[in-house]
Amino acid sequence: MAHWSGRYIGQPYIPGVADCMNLAEQVANEVLGIYPGIPTAHETSLRGQAEQLVRLKATYAERVDAPIDAQPVLFVARGRFYHCGVVALIGGETWVLHNDQSAGMVVCQRMRDLTRWAYSLEGYYRWIATK
Repeated sequence: MAHWSGRYIGQPYIPGVADCMNLAEQVANEVLGIYPGIPTAHETSLRGQAEQLVRLKATYAERVDAPIDAQPVLFVARGRFYHCGVVALIGGETWVLHNDQSAGMVVCQRMRDLTRWAYSLEGYYRWIATK
């Protein structure tokens, strides 16, 4: 049986419309049946997106100690920019589904590979707000 994450891979990255926050909320809606209600206006610059993630994280999600399937994960990219994704527990490993601007689309990468170069794990989260 295919994992739920497969249906999102390849969706395009569109600044302010289909970005990393949009993907996280889309998965929450469609996979978990949770409607966080993140503001529809998303910043389009990397710096603006990072600042928006910092402002919103405490309102919409709470930090947890371990990854939870289909729940958000937050990274620090290049030491200064925040980026979010969604945990995908596949075959006993933690993967991250995320809409990557440089790839131009949604990709799914093993956590251990993702944190080898550009990203460091900021934390695992669970949605707390619903509409």
